[in-house]
Amino acid sequence: MKKSLLLIFVSAIYMFILVTYTSAATYNNFTNFQAGLGGASYAMEDFEGYNDGDNLKGVEFLPGVKVTSNMANVVAWNKSGSDTNLFAYDNTTRKTGNAYYQIDFSYDYNAVCFDIDAWHPQSTSGQIKVFFKDSSSTNIPLSQSGASESDPVFFGIIADQPIKRIVWYEPLEIDSQGITRGNEETALDNIVVSNAVPIPGAAWLLASGLAGLIGFRKRSSQG
Repeated sequence: MKKSLLLIFVSAIYMFILVTYTSAATYNNFTNFQAGLGGASYAMEDFEGYNDGDNLKGVEFLPGVKVTSNMANVVAWNKSGSDTNLFAYDNTTRKTGNAYYQIDFSYDYNAVCFDIDAWHPQSTSGQIKVFFKDSSSTNIPLSQSGASESDPVFFGIIADQPIKRIVWYEPLEIDSQGITRGNEETALDNIVVSNAVPIPGAAWLLASGLAGLIGFRKRSSQG
């Protein structure tokens, strides 16, 4: 009897660790990200409905979604008259090499993706940091693999925990002589969120583990 209780206790602790450890999959294109949603619905903001210069710093443009930055301004940007995106800027922050965007989520979204625009291939790698509702976080390096800064860099993530915020730390801009000129001027576009994702593997492990424990307890009782 004591051995049975001990086994149940140890197994429960193991299952608790499995479930509380956040697991996530990342994606480098929208097709694979959408497939990862397993048919779940999603909401997208492409900023085409805003005028050039509209203030978007801390403005909720999707339900429960806002963008801030350590730069003074976050606006809808469309100087070319074609595609509108989200751009942060001021006169000093990028010169320090510490510029970032922060996407905050007040709703329990488990899946997020977006494009990073105007990233020159000559620049260094940038970094994404994702913070989850369970207080865990993960760092994800990103590189520009396109031929020019006209090629957006896609980032997508689907996790088994709600995502609380994502911080995009801009890469460093390197000029033709190899000199660092602060941060590369990047913009965000096509931000997608979903709050209905496939049941995470850890939850299946918990369910199967509990079922196994129940079965073991019944056999022990019969024995």
